[in-house]
Amino acid sequence: MADASNMIMAEGDAPATPSASTLVVYAKTDNIIYRKTSAGTETALLMTSSALGTPASGDLQNCTGYSASAQYIDLTAWTSDDTLSATEMAGNVVATNTGAGGAVNLTLQAGTTGYAVRVIVTVAQYLRITADGTDKFRYGTTEGAAGGYIRSNVIGTSFLLVWTGSNWNIMDLVGTLNYDE
Repeated sequence: MADASNMIMAEGDAPATPSASTLVVYAKTDNIIYRKTSAGTETALLMTSSALGTPASGDLQNCTGYSASAQYIDLTAWTSDDTLSATEMAGNVVATNTGAGGAVNLTLQAGTTGYAVRVIVTVAQYLRITADGTDKFRYGTTEGAAGGYIRSNVIGTSFLLVWTGSNWNIMDLVGTLNYDE
């Protein structure tokens, strides 16, 4: 049931896969809202209502000027190697390795203003992020190799990658990362 200010959903099991060209949104007993496509793909959705902020004049410490009344974030699990799409790199995807039985390598698109990706290691398998071409990762004063990579297999490791015009800056790091080994 919905009105102009809220939606009430009963928690339960995932519904059946919807018919072609349709999408279903539902709440499960884990207190997370999900969507399921007609292909049977289930994705967890997070809702936030706070102002998220974007860097002002390239200042990554001063995030102002952007507010969102409802920003969704796709919590997406990769279990095999893939190249992230431009849509996935537009800042609304949290990449995880939930369900992976082995190492997973995600390759980034060439760095472009506005690109950001959050990464969380959820299983003890390497989740490796590889830069495109001559792009580099930077953490503080340490800069990786062109086309290099970062990786972790430590559950709970999380970080945000933000393209700053010349590097993929690693921000908000919690846990352990290895790079260009």
